[in-house]
Formats: sequence, C-alpha cells, structure tokens
Amino acid sequence: MSALSETDWAATFRLNAVRVAAATVVMAVVVLILVIAGAHPRGESPLGFIFMPVVFLTVGSGMYWLFRALGKIGIPIMDAVAGFMKLVIVIFVVIGDPLVWFVRRFYPALVPVERFGFVNFVPFILVQRAPADA
Repeated sequence: MSALSETDWAATFRLNAVRVAAATVVMAVVVLILVIAGAHPRGESPLGFIFMPVVFLTVGSGMYWLFRALGKIGIPIMDAVAGFMKLVIVIFVVIGDPLVWFVRRFYPALVPVERFGFVNFVPFILVQRAPADA
C-alpha cells in the first residue's frame, strides 16, 4: 500500500491546522513586539503579517506543486523555484512547532502522532493510521 492510502486524513488536517495556528500565534507575538517597539512599517496592517503562515501553507503549497510539476515536465528552472517555495513555506510554518511540541505535553490528543519533534523542517506532515492488530 502507498503512504497516501494509509493516511488518516482527519488527523493530518488537525495536526497541520494546529501547526498553522501555532505559527500564527508566534507571528502575532512577533508583530506585536515590532509594533510596540515602533519597528513595524507605518501604513501597513499588522494583520497581513499575522496571517502569513496560513497564506503560505495554502497558496504557497499550491504554487509549490505547480512549480514542481512544471519542473518534472522539463522546465529546468522550475525545480529550483519549487525548492525555494518549499523553503519559504517551511520557514513560515516551522516557527510554531516549538509551541505545538509544548502543547502536546499537556494535550496529546490535539497532536495525533507518536513523536513530534521540537522543530520539523517539513511544510506538511501526513499522519498514518495505526496498523490493525493481526
């Protein structure tokens, strides 16, 4: 069986939604500190920065798969563009992983995996179903 056929999609969605929510919280704290310190650019809404993790995981993932497909059909620069997109997505999602790791200590049902690293350098984590008892 392939990894996709053994994926628990509800748990996968929940885990990645928690990761994006945690990244959004971390980004909100960073933006709040920048606004208080006066380092945030005037005229720009802080909300744009706060929701970057959500945008990068949704829109960025779609763009990543498009560029990757274009690279596979023979457009050489698209592989590099896809790699860069993946790096950008990872940066904006991974900032919340330490918070998710900490939350998992108190609410393990919220993070439905056996091992969740303090930092996971992947944009999207697939949760596999538990193997059936024989």
